Amino acid sequence: MTTTVQWDQLHRFVFDDLAVRGALVRLDRTLHRNLTAHPYPKPVADLLADATTAIALLATTVKLQGRLALQLQGSGPVKLLLAESNHELGIRSLAQWRAPAAGEDETLAGLGFAELVRGGQLALSLLPDQGQQYQGVVPLDGNSIAGCLEHYFQQSEQLATRVLLWHENGRSVGLLIQALPGLSQQEDFNRIRLLAETLKTEEAFYLPVETLLHRLYHEEQVRLFSPQPTRFQCRCSRERCADTLRTLEPDDIRELLTADGTIVVTCDFCNEVYRFDAIDAAALGHQVPGSSQSH
Repeated sequence: MTTTVQWDQLHRFVFDDLAVRGALVRLDRTLHRNLTAHPYPKPVADLLADATTAIALLATTVKLQGRLALQLQGSGPVKLLLAESNHELGIRSLAQWRAPAAGEDETLAGLGFAELVRGGQLALSLLPDQGQQYQGVVPLDGNSIAGCLEHYFQQSEQLATRVLLWHENGRSVGLLIQALPGLSQQEDFNRIRLLAETLKTEEAFYLPVETLLHRLYHEEQVRLFSPQPTRFQCRCSRERCADTLRTLEPDDIRELLTADGTIVVTCDFCNEVYRFDAIDAAALGHQVPGSSQSH
């Protein structure tokens, strides 16, 4: 099969005669940059790949100047999955996990989704640049991130939704099928969903989107919009770090100091390192012990 796929692009489409919409996203560099920020164990990296792919799909379901965040927290080995996308599909994601004891990596690799995130919950947050923030929270009812998101939309938004996610060799594909709000369309949605579920992994990765949609929906009137590029985009900056340091108490600052009197801040998303010396600290309103700088 000829590989003519454009990666790091999201394709939105609608069915002109049906109350159903869809989106297909393919991530390469966008995913790679997020997955390589930390040495994630494979089960954690697999979950993070799904979350990163899903947030790109979810960004198509809201009209928002700002950010959409998917957050999964649990009491199992995976403490946190966090994926964010802004309205221009600038995406960043991270995971936090409980470091296994020596020789426990194999045990982690054998755990299923429910065991990795046991006792957890899923939150979707709308974070507009202006206006009121919104967060919806549901328990982790499902055997995958895709299943949990389908449950979320059904419970919180009353929208029938199907999410299909694939990842392999540092790339991922996601397909979203969703009923439009406010309309009665269960029969139409079920037909489109069942056809989506016939998509094979090889087709998801290597068929051009026009060919893929025609293969699935050649009897439907599908309108495909222009693709939108995705990219890794972190929001960290020296100024944001400085703003955080200004809010800390002197005791907190002392705990952050290195042996040479420097404060080092590392971004959890991109691993960018920001250093603040005694002069920087004084400018932020903090006195570094042992320095000659004064407020």
